[in-house]
Amino acid sequence: MGRFVDLSGKRFGRLVVLHRVANKGKITRWRSVCDCGGEKTCQASALTTGATQSCGCLGKENARRLGLAKRKYQGSVDKERHARGNMIKRCYDQSSRNYHNYGGRGITVCDSWLASFRAFYEDVGPAPGREYTLDRICTDGNYEPGNVKWSTQDEQRHNMRRNRLVTFRGITQALNLWCRELGVSYKQAIHRLNCGCTPEIAFGLPEIELKDI
Repeated sequence: MGRFVDLSGKRFGRLVVLHRVANKGKITRWRSVCDCGGEKTCQASALTTGATQSCGCLGKENARRLGLAKRKYQGSVDKERHARGNMIKRCYDQSSRNYHNYGGRGITVCDSWLASFRAFYEDVGPAPGREYTLDRICTDGNYEPGNVKWSTQDEQRHNMRRNRLVTFRGITQALNLWCRELGVSYKQAIHRLNCGCTPEIAFGLPEIELKDI
């Protein structure tokens, strides 16, 4: 079990931690006050990793700088509405094909996001691009402020609980990262590994290339 670290009084971005709040499951949560006067409650990891640096005001300021504030809550936010809908479905609709990996494991959505798309959008912000989807920072944590970010498909594969790790030339990392670095097909590599091939054979690289990597 990890050593408890008291974050009271510490600063993270615009936030100064006030006190610890009641644990939600096994996750420690902290109440902080923002330089603008607002308050925020989030996980310790969200603070220490820099995922949360304000009560939400920083994201709004950045959105205005990028000209994204005009998107507001209508018209061009279809992607964000769709992401929220899928998030809720995975956690509460038992007929969803992914329910066993989310709601079936006890993963929930915070009350404010369940009640309001506006609250969800203000906390998460707009997706940086069409290739981004909603991702949890801690895969055993809930959908709540400080534990959600927009990620690319490759980033999400790397964060998956069952992501396959492969050791190649003394280095261990996710298979999808090896495939991206070596320029080989992920589908082909995973098929060969499942058939019992070594990483060298799975990656299908000529012997001369393997020596130079």
